[in-house]
Amino acid sequence: MATVVQSPVKVLVVTYPNAAFVKDLTDSLAGDKEASFSASRIQVDVIEVETPREAIESMRRLGDGVKHYAAIVSPSQTFARAVQLQVKDVPIVFGGVDDPVQRCLVDSLIRPGRNATGYMHYIRSVDFKMLQALHDAFPQLREAYFLVYAGNVTADSCDSADPFWESRLQEVCIPGERSADSYLNKRTLASELAAAALLLGIQLRFVIACELADIERQVQQRANLPQAGWIVPWQDLFADNRQVLINAISTTGQPAIYPEDRYTRLGGLMSLGALNDRTRDRPQFLALKQVLAGRDPATLPVQSPRGFSLVVNARTAEALGTRPSAHVMRIADEVIY
Repeated sequence: MATVVQSPVKVLVVTYPNAAFVKDLTDSLAGDKEASFSASRIQVDVIEVETPREAIESMRRLGDGVKHYAAIVSPSQTFARAVQLQVKDVPIVFGGVDDPVQRCLVDSLIRPGRNATGYMHYIRSVDFKMLQALHDAFPQLREAYFLVYAGNVTADSCDSADPFWESRLQEVCIPGERSADSYLNKRTLASELAAAALLLGIQLRFVIACELADIERQVQQRANLPQAGWIVPWQDLFADNRQVLINAISTTGQPAIYPEDRYTRLGGLMSLGALNDRTRDRPQFLALKQVLAGRDPATLPVQSPRGFSLVVNARTAEALGTRPSAHVMRIADEVIY
């Protein structure tokens, strides 16, 4: 009897250069024993890009060849959206820290409605939780500085001619404090956060960073202000330069809360992040499994964290002389000694 040779299932990964995500994905596929398809049949091709424009150009060069892929995967919502602007008939599975509705990837989290689904391991409501946790830890605080990266913008609309990453190219960035205006509200939930802070007796001030060098300058300018603390949300510039940010804020002696436990393990005082930070790509892999098994991404809900974890670095608290309240030390999910 003739042997039937099955053609490979092709998956395309669009990612940053030298990203660990590619190895994590291939290891997950190879180690999956419950898949309805044979992992040995999966062929993973990789395209490395540094900008959304490069992702678009890559899709244009592929042309009709992109239709040979069963799915396109990216750990970046920005790159996934760039791909989606060119590719309408291949499922896209994304990861990332932004809101995919605001990034125009999906119509809603419950029913994406388009050719994309995936996982968001940071949701914007965490910013409010971080504000509350900072207040609970240091109830004497009367001011808090919320750090904002100017490049973190949302789309003006979801028209294909209006991708969100183009907006920042049209606006002049001036580092420093800024009120909760339209510029800020396109980058964070500024108005809502400021109102929530007032209910806690905190004046929330927003500090814009245009580039890495701005962080140290802006922090040091506010180093001598008493009863003040810092809130650092998840934004690319900060995540890519965690140690620089931690060192800058630590020199002020002011308390700070960060968006994931990798900050506290590097010496940050407190963090509030997703419970599954260390396996954050796993839900994206599970979504890919379902897509490869034939599930329509338009009907596959976007996954989000199953909960949040508060971590306190007691060593840092002792060094800074700013120990969080007994209440927060008691309810913390983890205390690093």
